[in-house]
Amino acid sequence: MNDYAGRYTYSGHYEYKASIKGNSLVGRQEGPNNIHFTDDNQKITYVLPQITISGMLFGARIIEWFGNMQFKDEKNDLLCKIQLYEGGGFFQKRLHPSDFFEFFLQIQRKFNKM
Repeated sequence: MNDYAGRYTYSGHYEYKASIKGNSLVGRQEGPNNIHFTDDNQKITYVLPQITISGMLFGARIIEWFGNMQFKDEKNDLLCKIQLYEGGGFFQKRLHPSDFFEFFLQIQRKFNKM
């Protein structure tokens, strides 16, 4: 998919996976997503986290993302990992609020030996 001005191209593919756990549906889209910026030939690849939809049979219907989301920029040697924390289940206590996340930014520099 391209934008109308040709500034970027989006490509990727998914394999949808899901399972039912009690009153919830847990799923994910496995596969890479790529955004290629044509101005500077930069490519960012990212992977989506898992999703839980609770309240499928009874109770409030709540959608929450959880797990790892990763962005990779090879041109600039950047890697960003975002950890989204899962909320508690029907019989589980929450360790973090459902909107709690942490991110890690890693800069990898390649040095040439002299």
